[in-house]
Amino acid sequence: MPELATGGGAALARRLDVLRAAGWSPEVFPLPTDPSSLVTLVEAVGAADCSDVEVWAGDPEQVLPALEAFWHRSLVTSLVLDPAVVDAALQRLLGGGPAPGDVRAARRLLEACAYADDTRVADGLPVPWLATTPPPFGSVRLAPASEAAPAPGRPVLVGRPELTVMVSTYDRPDALDACLSALERQTLPRTAFRVLVVDDASPRPVADVVARHGDRLDVRLLRLTENVGPGGARTRGVAQVETRLTLLLDDDDLPEPRCLEEHFLAHQENPGEDVAVLGGTSVLPGGTMTPLSRHVMTVGRQYFAYPGVEANRLNPWRAFWCGRSSAKTALLQRHGFTTRFMEDADFAFRAGKGGLRVHYAKRAVQVVRERLTLEHFHRRQNRIGHAMIDLARRCQDDEVWTWAGIEPVSDHLARWIERRTDVERIVGELADLPVEVLRARSHEGGDLLGLFDAALFIDLDAHYAAGLLAALRRRQAHVQERRTVFGARHDDPAATQCLAALAGQAWAGAVVLAPSPRAAQAFADHAGRVLGDGLDQVEVEVRVSSEPLHAHDDVDLVLSGSLPPRWRTGMAVPLIGQPVHAWIDQLRDAVSDGPRGALR
Repeated sequence: MPELATGGGAALARRLDVLRAAGWSPEVFPLPTDPSSLVTLVEAVGAADCSDVEVWAGDPEQVLPALEAFWHRSLVTSLVLDPAVVDAALQRLLGGGPAPGDVRAARRLLEACAYADDTRVADGLPVPWLATTPPPFGSVRLAPASEAAPAPGRPVLVGRPELTVMVSTYDRPDALDACLSALERQTLPRTAFRVLVVDDASPRPVADVVARHGDRLDVRLLRLTENVGPGGARTRGVAQVETRLTLLLDDDDLPEPRCLEEHFLAHQENPGEDVAVLGGTSVLPGGTMTPLSRHVMTVGRQYFAYPGVEANRLNPWRAFWCGRSSAKTALLQRHGFTTRFMEDADFAFRAGKGGLRVHYAKRAVQVVRERLTLEHFHRRQNRIGHAMIDLARRCQDDEVWTWAGIEPVSDHLARWIERRTDVERIVGELADLPVEVLRARSHEGGDLLGLFDAALFIDLDAHYAAGLLAALRRRQAHVQERRTVFGARHDDPAATQCLAALAGQAWAGAVVLAPSPRAAQAFADHAGRVLGDGLDQVEVEVRVSSEPLHAHDDVDLVLSGSLPPRWRTGMAVPLIGQPVHAWIDQLRDAVSDGPRGALR
C-alpha cells in the first residue's frame, strides 16, 4: 500500500496525478491525519472524477472529518466499520463509558455514519469479497470512473441536443458569467445540450454577458419585461424548451465538469416521464466548510436536506429542488410552476400526486459560488416561513401542513426571544471558527460545535417562525377586510422608516405608542419633517399610553426594536431578520403569489 500520508499534501497530489494518468486503477490510501492533507485529498479526488469513496473506519475522531469532507464534495461514500469499534461505541453510549472523551468518540462515529451513503460492518461482508485482501481500518479506497470508452450500459450520445440547461437569473451578471463559463467545461458534448438564460427583468441587462459565450455554447437569452419571481421566470422559460430534458439551474451555482453528463446518464437509467433527477451540492470548492454551512446542510437542513435523500434511489416528491434538479420537459410543461416563490415544492406536490419520484444523482455536483452568511439565512428563513403559508393553503394537504411545521412555530419564536442575548453571543463568537476547532474544545460534557448547533437551531427556527406568523397575520387581516397594523415605539429608530415604506399602501396602517403627550407630539413633528407630504399618505395613529405596545389587540406586527421582553402566543408578531422595508415589500404580496426577485 502506498505511504502517501507521509509525504504531505504535495506528495499526495503528485501521487494522484500519476494514478489519474495511469487510468485510475483502484488504490488504497491512509486517512490523512491533518486538515490540510485532507483538503488536498478531497480536491484531488474531485478533480480526478472519482466516483466512489470507501472509508474503512478506525479512530472515530479521525474518520468523522474525512466523511464530512467527502460528503460536502458530494462524493458517494461507503463506510465500512470495524466490529470492535462499533461494539465499544455502543457500550460507551449505553453505559456512559469510563470518561466523557470516550462518549464523545462514540458520538463522532454515529455522526460519521450519518454522512455515509452506505454503512456496513466488515464481518457482514460477502465471503467472496473477503477472500480478496481488504484494506486496513483507517484507510480510504477510491473507485474512479474515468473509462476511456463507454462502459456497458452507458449511452452512446447522439449529435442532436437532448438537454436544455435553463439558467434563471436576476441582477447578478458576474455570477451568470461564471455559471456560463462552467457550462463550457462540461464533459457532455456541446452538441448534446443547449442553454437558455431567462432574465427576470434585471435592472442591469445581461445580453452582453450571454453574447460573450455565444461562440462556445449553444445559448440564447429570454429577457422578461416584468419581474415575475423565480417561479414565473421558470414557467416562461420551460414553455420555450424543445429538448426532451430540462435542467433547472440558478445563476449563482457552478456545475462541475461531469454535472450535465451525470444528469443525462441518470435519465437514461430512469426513462419514465415521472422520474426527475436531483444533483449534488458542494458548499465550497474542495469541501471546505464553515460551522454555518455544515449546520444548514447537514444538521438543521435549512438549506438542502440531503441527509434525508438516498443516493441512486427513487425518493419522494419533496426531494425535487429547483436549481439542481432536471426532469423530462413534458412533465414540467404539463404541471408548470404556478407560484413565484417555493415554486419547486408547489410543482413537486402536484406532480407527486401523479407519481413523481426523484432519483438522487449525487455525482452531478454543483458548487455554491457565494459564501453563506448568517444574515443571508435570516432573510431566507423569513421568506421561506412566509411562503410556507401560501404553499400549505394552496395544497390543502395534511402532509404539507406537517412538513411546514406550523403547529409549534410560536414556541420557536418565544424561545428565541427569551434566550436572544445568549444565542446571538454564541453564534456571533463561534460562527467564524473552523469546525475542527469547535469540535476539539470541550463544553459541559459535549463540545463547542454542539453548543453552536443548539444556538443556531433556536436562531434560524425563530426567523422561520417570524416569517410564517407574519404571513398568517397579514392573511388574517385580508380575510377580515381590514388593514394590517404595524406597531412601533416613538423612540424606535425604524419607526419613521416604517411610515415612509407604508406611504400609499392601502393594505397597511401603523400605530406609534408614546408615554406622554409631549413625546407623541415630538414624534409627530419629527415624522412630519422627515416625510413631508408623504405622511398624509399613511394611515397612522400616534397614541399616548402607558401600556406596552403588545397589549393593544389591534396591532398585528411589531418592529424588532419595539420588541417586548417576553413574547407569548397572541401578541403582535415581531419583525426580525431583515429591514422593515424588506418586510413590507414581502408582506405586500402575501395575499397574491408571494415574494418577487431572487431567492438567494
